[in-house]
Amino acid sequence: MAFSGLLVGSLIVLVIIVPIAGILLRAGVSFANKLLGPKPVTGGSDRAETWADEHATTMSSPVEAAGSEPVNPYRTPRHAESLAVVPVGVIPAPSFGYACGIAFVAGFVNLISTGVIEALFSPASGGLAYIALKLFANVVVYMTIYKFMLPTSFGRAALVWFLQFLVVVAIALVLTPLMFLAFAPR
Repeated sequence: MAFSGLLVGSLIVLVIIVPIAGILLRAGVSFANKLLGPKPVTGGSDRAETWADEHATTMSSPVEAAGSEPVNPYRTPRHAESLAVVPVGVIPAPSFGYACGIAFVAGFVNLISTGVIEALFSPASGGLAYIALKLFANVVVYMTIYKFMLPTSFGRAALVWFLQFLVVVAIALVLTPLMFLAFAPR
């Protein structure tokens, strides 16, 4: 009986909670990128021209000089635009599946860290210090997982976590009155 409850709880987490956490992570990264702005462009179309100038000796066939397709497509790029650096966000935006994977790993590591804290410190004896320790450990776990899996700096991972937290608070502020109105006794 206990195993079936554990199995149902695990399925709920995998099917409902992890995708929601993945969406929240993508929202946090998106808002962080909007706050931080794009990376400065370090190349652009000049980079492609520089590359072509440096490798002019490799493009010596008469077919290439006439402007047709290169003889060896693996030696030179087909389009000079493919070398241009496009400005992107400071933090790489994960795909939905990768964001769900990050959320799953972070939740699993958070579960383990919470278990270790509960094994070392009794919840009844701690009070406010116990809650503060658990909160601090949870924040550090999430920021560390974000730092290594996104990849970004620790400060930017903290910004992603904070903005993700603000998104959750904003959703709660909107949904709480709606739920109260929906389920209020008439």
